[in-house]
Amino acid sequence: MDNERCDFCHEGRLKAQTVREYYKYHGDLVIIDNVPAYVCNTCGEHYHFAQVAKKLRRIAENRSKIKERISVPITTFESQFSIPFEDAI
Repeated sequence: MDNERCDFCHEGRLKAQTVREYYKYHGDLVIIDNVPAYVCNTCGEHYHFAQVAKKLRRIAENRSKIKERISVPITTFESQFSIPFEDAI
């Protein structure tokens, strides 16, 4: 896959590297570092081989065993800017 054209933007080229993935599973967000991927040098889209995607899912399924935790604030766009969504776009 190295140097292949990106299927998402059709402009960039793919390069092998390790990335951080944000994997949402049953309403939980699992952050997984050092994931092997091919990344577009133009749009940043990530591509994974099937065995990597399966491993990501297994990690997310076993998320209760992950010891490291972080806390992040969550809000909505409207609550921060006091304007209806329709007026913002």
